Amino acid sequence: MPFIPKYSHEEVERMVAGGGLNVLEVYRLKHQHPLNRLTHIIGIPTIVVSIAFPVFSWFAWGVLAWKEWLILSAVGWGLQLLGHAIEGNQPAFFRDPRHLIVGPLYFLRLPLLRLRARITHRSLRQEAGKALRDKIPREQHGRWNEVPPRARLATEKAL
Repeated sequence: MPFIPKYSHEEVERMVAGGGLNVLEVYRLKHQHPLNRLTHIIGIPTIVVSIAFPVFSWFAWGVLAWKEWLILSAVGWGLQLLGHAIEGNQPAFFRDPRHLIVGPLYFLRLPLLRLRARITHRSLRQEAGKALRDKIPREQHGRWNEVPPRARLATEKAL
């Protein structure tokens, strides 16, 4: 069964061009295909490890592990580019370099939400609901059809 994205590439570009979306929402819209997300789930940590590994190897063994760094970097970036080839779009950081930081943060958001829920003794659903209520004007709670598209997008993301 072929993948049918929730938003077409044209709709995504229109939403991004229209503004009003934060960088995490833009990142989510640019990464809709499950295989693209899978390559990013593997590729982003590989890139992060490739950055930290040479420093660790220098302090641990007194050797700069440049071959390992090269292999880890090539694998991580190769997976990133493969994912975007599957998705059919360019990586978001081509337009906005901030997305080099947003990628790792995007994948950390769920563990961070869980941590915040544990600290505040709330369920994950309550935390997501609180985040949603903060984005929707109070008078529009309960009237889903009248919720602005940006808030609806945040709701779909939170649940």
